[in-house]
Amino acid sequence: MLERRVILRAERLRQSTQLSLVGGVPLAMETRLLVLLGSACHGESQYPEGDRFDLTQTGPQNLPFGHGVHLCLGAQLARTEGPVALEALLDRCGALERGPSPMTWQRTLVVRGPVTLPVVSRPD
Repeated sequence: MLERRVILRAERLRQSTQLSLVGGVPLAMETRLLVLLGSACHGESQYPEGDRFDLTQTGPQNLPFGHGVHLCLGAQLARTEGPVALEALLDRCGALERGPSPMTWQRTLVVRGPVTLPVVSRPD
C-alpha cells in the first residue's frame, strides 16, 4: 500500500498564544492548529446552507478571498468573471443538468472542490 504524505505550508499552521475558546472548544495556550480554507463559508451559524452552491447567497464577506490587507488581488476580477462565464456557458449550451456519472471530490486536507463535475447540456 502506498503511503500518502501531506505537505503543509507554514502559513496554514497556527499556534494559540493564550487560552482561547473556538467554536465552544477550549484551546490551551500553545495549542497547534491547522487552518483549513476549504471549510470557509460553511459555518452553519452564518451560512445555513453552506454546502449548497448558491450565487445569490448572502452573509459575511467571502472568506476564501481573504480580508483587509490579505485580500486576494484577483478577488474583484473573479467576482466579475464568474457570472459572465456562467452566462456565456448557459447561452451556448442551454440548460445544464447533472450528468450520469458521480461527481468526485478532492481528497486533501487543504483544497476543497470537485475533481470532476459531469454535466449534460439540454437545449432550451
